[in-house]
Amino acid sequence: MRENRQITIYKQIEGLVYILFISTIVTVVADTCFKRDFSGIDLKYAKFNKNCVAVELRGIDELEGIYCVHPNTTLFTFFNDLDLCKDWPCDLNVLTFSLRDGTLISLENGQVMIGEMSATKKLALGIPLDINNVSYQDLILVPGIKEVTAKRIIEMREKKGKFSSMSELLAIRGIKEKRLADIKRYLQIREP
Repeated sequence: MRENRQITIYKQIEGLVYILFISTIVTVVADTCFKRDFSGIDLKYAKFNKNCVAVELRGIDELEGIYCVHPNTTLFTFFNDLDLCKDWPCDLNVLTFSLRDGTLISLENGQVMIGEMSATKKLALGIPLDINNVSYQDLILVPGIKEVTAKRIIEMREKKGKFSSMSELLAIRGIKEKRLADIKRYLQIREP
């Protein structure tokens, strides 16, 4: 009886080792074969927080990516930190404005072009979209906003001009206090 119990315990241990071995192999194969590609969003400084401004740089392969800079960092300071002033014009008069969340800096054909990151990148980084400039396609990316609501928001904006307060969205059928509170995390009224 005692021997049967020991044999059973050894077989259970053997089975457990076999399961752990197979699980390890499956995990390694899955990590290798199905690894997610985040090359489109190369975070040069991944600790994004409220004291960080996310800025995307395009145009120089080895420097392309999304950077976290201190609030009130100017384009001149950003260029200096990346040692770009030797290759790009760093006129202090042009580069004195402060970078803000979601800024896209493109370096093309000897020119510096300033724009906005895509809505998907902004949302992924936790940067709210500007309700006064967001497109219909970008609005439907926001959790809690479906096609009909997005259409109503755009129609209201076109009718009245720019929103001056997020609470104005309460006039749209389907948006109540709770829903407004939920979508405020993803939308804002950005100062010019």
